[in-house]
Amino acid sequence: MTNQVVQGSKEAREVEIRTKEQQQEKALQSLARKVRERYWQKTPICKKDAVLILVKLGIKRDAARQLIDDQNGKLWTVEKSLKKRGNPLILVPLLAPPSQSEHSRGNNTQSKTPLSITVRETPISADRMDTAPRKSDTREAVPAEEIVNPALFPRTVCEQEQEVIDLDHT
Repeated sequence: MTNQVVQGSKEAREVEIRTKEQQQEKALQSLARKVRERYWQKTPICKKDAVLILVKLGIKRDAARQLIDDQNGKLWTVEKSLKKRGNPLILVPLLAPPSQSEHSRGNNTQSKTPLSITVRETPISADRMDTAPRKSDTREAVPAEEIVNPALFPRTVCEQEQEVIDLDHT
């Protein structure tokens, strides 16, 4: 009798685990569809909003956060948005844009291959940088004539007024 109870509880746990995994898979597919649609409509989903969507689909908050992080690089990438205030994290889809048939619920002819994105970096020179101090001594005092030279520094209105005041007193 005890073996039957233990066996029954094991089977019940396995069934519970399978249903939980199926629920998570359906929720992830639904979220991935929304991420693609919203991204191509130029209103990407923030990570915070994605967590709320999964919670509404029956996933616990911590599990939803973990699922989003686990699927990073598989269904989407999590990137900083430089266009929104505060630079929130957004989900960017890895798949091609949704086809017209997906919107009409007909045959899905969407590509299953990830987009090919190449990032070109500027080449980095392998030459050594010259980090030695400068050899010329630039700390020498500049003669006063060069500082007052009108070609370099035209007189300001205040200096002109001061000159007029000095002429009046002489």
